Amino acid sequence: MTLREFTVRQVTIRNMWLLYGDVGYGVINQNYNKAINCGIAECGMVGMAAGMASCGANVACFAIAPHFLRGWDHVRLLVKPEYGVKLLGCGEGEDYKQLGKSHMISEQEMRHLCEAIGMQYCCARNKSMINTALDSKLSTFIQIPNVNL
Repeated sequence: MTLREFTVRQVTIRNMWLLYGDVGYGVINQNYNKAINCGIAECGMVGMAAGMASCGANVACFAIAPHFLRGWDHVRLLVKPEYGVKLLGCGEGEDYKQLGKSHMISEQEMRHLCEAIGMQYCCARNKSMINTALDSKLSTFIQIPNVNL
């Protein structure tokens, strides 16, 4: 099992809404009734998550980590800390190097971006870190390296 698979399993166990950006087909159970494929539209996905969370829903967004930067203004302006939205960013450093620069971001770069907007950040390297980050009441960017457990 990979850390990504474990993370998605924990989201479903917590009965959270799972919005995903047209990725994760080998990880996300397509029969999970709270999974919504938002397509390659991270801005819309983040806006949708913020709206759902503002109404009390427990929401996680799943995409390749640097693809959240496409909608970073939406993250900065719409995702309030108290909403508890979890942004699940797959990949750290060169995990997706074969797909090009647009699929790569380091832990340090992502941490700085989160700090700049006051968002909680976690580069989760094990099950315990995933569970702690998912259980946080604050909105959190959880960067998930491609590792096997």
